[in-house]
Amino acid sequence: MIIYRLTMFVIGLILATTGMIFFVLYISLLNYGLTIGEFIVYILKTQEFYLLPFGVFLMFLSLFGKKFWNVIQKLREGRQHRERVLK
Repeated sequence: MIIYRLTMFVIGLILATTGMIFFVLYISLLNYGLTIGEFIVYILKTQEFYLLPFGVFLMFLSLFGKKFWNVIQKLREGRQHRERVLK
């Protein structure tokens, strides 16, 4: 199970980093005369911004989602048991 958690953490880290990079790049739009309200509306319309919360969610799930990982482990064990029975 540790490999799944580590993989999910790394994917979440990559997505969060990419989202943060775009967020920092978009902050430069404030220098061109956008107000804070216009900036927030613009950020919420871009797809790249949603990488940040999704990546943080994946990292949070990989670190603190013990119930989630227990369910996945039980599903894998059940599938392996069914495969042994069918052989």
